[in-house]
Amino acid sequence: MARRRPGVKNRRMQEVKLSDGIVTLSPLHPDDAEAHLAGEDEALVRWLSGGPSTPQGVATYFRHCREQWDTAGPLRAFGIHANAEAALAGTIDLRFTAEGLAPGQVNIAYGLYPSWRGRGLATRAVLLASQYAAHEGGKEAVIRVEPENTASAAVARRAGFTPRGHTRGGDGTRLDWYVRDLRVHPSEGSHWLRRHTARWHRFARVTVRVVPAAAGATTVEIGDDPYAWLRTSYGPDALPYANDGGLRQEALDGVRYAVERLAEPGPPLHVTITEIRDYLVDTGPGDVKYAAAYALWDALGVEPPVRPYLADADGTPVFPD
Repeated sequence: MARRRPGVKNRRMQEVKLSDGIVTLSPLHPDDAEAHLAGEDEALVRWLSGGPSTPQGVATYFRHCREQWDTAGPLRAFGIHANAEAALAGTIDLRFTAEGLAPGQVNIAYGLYPSWRGRGLATRAVLLASQYAAHEGGKEAVIRVEPENTASAAVARRAGFTPRGHTRGGDGTRLDWYVRDLRVHPSEGSHWLRRHTARWHRFARVTVRVVPAAAGATTVEIGDDPYAWLRTSYGPDALPYANDGGLRQEALDGVRYAVERLAEPGPPLHVTITEIRDYLVDTGPGDVKYAAAYALWDALGVEPPVRPYLADADGTPVFPD
């Protein structure tokens, strides 16, 4: 739970719904007030609202949240749902203007009700809210938490936020800052598979380009010209493969394998396979898939807990589950 601190043109409330297939965010509605009152506990009071809620106070605040959506105000308050049809599991709000924020910074505050904690929902909600903030013009997301609120700090770190000093609230409370750049920074990764065994050579190279996805699940596609290297190597008249024997599919499978084996859930990505390089004699089954998996991990700068390896005898790639 991250504490709210008071403070773009937007779509109207009823048109906004964000989902990653597991968590759905939809604008808070006055009808959610009863569920919020039922879910509030001591932790939410301490870390988020700052005081016990009353039916009148919650109703007033939720009406204010709706008015902010309808008038394109600086507050965007969402309800968190485990799926599109589930009951309210918590809340998350964004403030595009607030005391202490620089232009382009967006404050994110969130909290889950007790029965929904410990399932990774808060991390997913923060990732979805960050994507929304980026598409609404935000340049940097900020989560401000008290040092004792270790659970909220852990959510911030899992969502890709990094520590950046601290400030003091109006009452003197220390607030540790966690920030995340919302601007799109493409990253590239490449992997060469080059190995000589007693039986033959193994060779493949795959390069990928990764950017944050707008929303939803991670997507993977083949770029427009993954065999441009043919012209570089063999001259301008070299033609791209009309039929590459399934190498495109291997590259897609390799990236998807790598995504599924990331240690921590992350924001959705859009991955483009920009190069697939092979040798007719030396590239065997699985080589391109192997190179593609490692190219994706290279682009993200991560070490996966499960890694494919090359069998000793002939160098054939093995892909553990």
